[in-house]
Amino acid sequence: MKVGVKRFTYAKYKSGGDGSAVVYENGVMTTDKTVRVDYTVERDDGSFSADDHIIDRDNAVIGVTATVELATLTKEMAAAILGWEQVSNTNEYNETEDESPYIGMGWAFLVKEDGVKAYRGVWIYKIQMGLESDGATTRGERIEYQTENITGGGMGVQLASGGKIVFRAVMFECASLSAVETWLKGKAGIQS
Repeated sequence: MKVGVKRFTYAKYKSGGDGSAVVYENGVMTTDKTVRVDYTVERDDGSFSADDHIIDRDNAVIGVTATVELATLTKEMAAAILGWEQVSNTNEYNETEDESPYIGMGWAFLVKEDGVKAYRGVWIYKIQMGLESDGATTRGERIEYQTENITGGGMGVQLASGGKIVFRAVMFECASLSAVETWLKGKAGIQS
């Protein structure tokens, strides 16, 4: 079973994925920011019938959707992930009519089974994220913590000429969090 999520990592998509390796720039690994990640695979739900019954079915992956719940959306994240523009070296950022940039993103989580712990990492190769809604609630008698969700749709990339289209990579059974961190940094192009 999965226990927790951490190390939300993202990088701006630069090039590739059209038969060559994807190249990213300005990669960032966060700490103390990730609350939850939901990942949904969109599948082709086609079938072909003949003689009054289904004789073939296709359930190929055609896209992905991800939602990341963040403790805090920083101004750096808003600029890099959402494409918001800084106003004249101030702390003000404008959300413009422009589409969000393509990014690669990933995260780490702990897997525990029969008392044995291992870490796993996930990397989505190409996705566009957006802040779907934003709000705040007044503080009453008790503090009600509020978070921010970014959601987006991803697409496949072709990492090698003539190769298959891929949507995400999963690193299984890492003995330590640092091993997954190294893998995520490698995917994001972060030089340690």
